[in-house]
Amino acid sequence: MKLGVLFAVAILHGAVSVPSDPLFTVHDDGKSRTVSANRAAVPGDIAMRELAREMGWTLRYHATAFEKHLADSVIDLSFAARGPRTVANLIAVAAGTDVVFVDREVDGRTATELIVVAVPDPSAEEGRRRLREWAIEWYRTFLDEDTRGGSERLAEALRVRMQLSDLLRKQGSLVEAASILEKLYEIAPEHDYVPAALLRMAQCWFEAGPETWPDAERRARDLTRLHPARPEAAQGTILLGRILLAEGRWSECVATLERHTLTLAGAPEIVDLYLLMGTAQFRLLDPDAVLRTLSTLEDGRKPEQFAAEQRADWLFLRGYAAAERGDGKRAARMLEQFIAATPEKDERRAIAFVLLAKAYLVEQRYLQARASALAARRDRALLDRTWSRASSEVWASTASALGEEDRALLELEVEVRHEPDADPELVLFLANLLREHGRHQRALGMLTKIEARGDDFGDRGRLMRVETLFEQSVAGGTLPRFPAAAIEIAPTIVDPVRQRRVAELVGIVYERLGQTEKAADAFRGVLR
Repeated sequence: MKLGVLFAVAILHGAVSVPSDPLFTVHDDGKSRTVSANRAAVPGDIAMRELAREMGWTLRYHATAFEKHLADSVIDLSFAARGPRTVANLIAVAAGTDVVFVDREVDGRTATELIVVAVPDPSAEEGRRRLREWAIEWYRTFLDEDTRGGSERLAEALRVRMQLSDLLRKQGSLVEAASILEKLYEIAPEHDYVPAALLRMAQCWFEAGPETWPDAERRARDLTRLHPARPEAAQGTILLGRILLAEGRWSECVATLERHTLTLAGAPEIVDLYLLMGTAQFRLLDPDAVLRTLSTLEDGRKPEQFAAEQRADWLFLRGYAAAERGDGKRAARMLEQFIAATPEKDERRAIAFVLLAKAYLVEQRYLQARASALAARRDRALLDRTWSRASSEVWASTASALGEEDRALLELEVEVRHEPDADPELVLFLANLLREHGRHQRALGMLTKIEARGDDFGDRGRLMRVETLFEQSVAGGTLPRFPAAAIEIAPTIVDPVRQRRVAELVGIVYERLGQTEKAADAFRGVLR
């Protein structure tokens, strides 16, 4: 067999003469070294020894029998500018053995030991990995073949690239796998292999991480645009939805998937399409939209027949929508099933515990609510800012329901005060909770964290300060002090509705104090 590199192997017995001139020619371009050879009938042990000598490697046999295996193998070497480690692998394969390389730092330089070992066991994961590596090396030897030599040869070369990319992907070499397919697309952009290649390219680029997501999106869009009738296009649509979801482009994800609902109506992927759409709507915090999408999905389909991952997605989305709409009984049932069926590493579990605590509160199952809230706080590292805040809020609410509000408020207050970049929504929630429990001075101290902000949070904080001062003055019998304090804060409040609220509170106090003229002015919006 000769495709770019020839390693014809025969098992011979008896001595074989080998010419004295070097077997390998070494090429060094300053960045890497390659070797070339053109010799027939070379004993495998001599080929391995000469290669190790030329490369400066130390050669060792894991068992003496392996050296005999190599000596009994005769190899024809015919290749140009091939990686030396690849050549060592192929020599070993020819003798029914394998090799490993051990690199060590010695006096600031890398010393390499080449060890001939047993053939990997295909029943073990490590053995399967090594067998894939063998196949990868063999496929790579074919990639130098000229692919312009007729349709039959072209088809073979493209098939090799597809198989090699699949092996590389399984080994985790995602960028190389995608790059090999990019070359395939460049060689034959109209070939029947192209739709499958585009899909696999997009998958590899997506799995390689955020830096290559734009490449994944580009190839997924190419697939759905250029080959809409091919089966791969349906998978490409789902992958495109996953890419947009991962990038946080939730509205675009919903719009993109909606455009493909008719195209995928009869395809198995339609279930994934609706679940992805529902997930994007969940990220947009739109429970009503999630319910509409799930209702469409369930029309004529039985969720209990979904695949395990699909059913988990469905349970989570159903539980979320029910919890946000106050349907505690349904939410608890769905979320309990989701948590039971989902592995610990699923980040949605922490969100599910937040939602489950809300559902239990609605159902007045306070002990269960408290347990769920604590579970959510335990996994808060998995939550984004919105759901981290929600976890703190529901935790405090469950504590209050159980009569533990003092301890809960104090713990939450200490936590927020010591957080340099505290969530302003959480600050407002906690300050309001402190107000409700009559802790006015602590609420005022909490508001100092946000009321200097120039955004809406700061504006809301400044109004809450005025409202808290009003409640404090009523409770403490210090109404005469309130108007001056409120009038000082009033010019810093931007929103007209909030300005009117301040004027109203000042007017109420003046009225209670019997200062009717000032009260009338305040009610008209004039503060003095």
